[in-house]
Amino acid sequence: MSLRYSICYSCKHFMGSGDNHEPKCAAFPEIIERDNEWIPSAIPPSIFSGRFDHTKPYPGDNGIRYEPKE
Repeated sequence: MSLRYSICYSCKHFMGSGDNHEPKCAAFPEIIERDNEWIPSAIPPSIFSGRFDHTKPYPGDNGIRYEPKE
């Protein structure tokens, strides 16, 4: 098994991980309900894992795509 580094960590829109340890991004600011608790939604797994190239549009990303940190 090899560990992969998510490209999200090098994106200027990445906001870190919250108390629930789910990665956050300015592209996905919606609040969702989970287990009777309202939390910010996380980066979709297909983006965070690198299976989806987020330099391309993704449903619900509010037009915000990967941009490298300066």
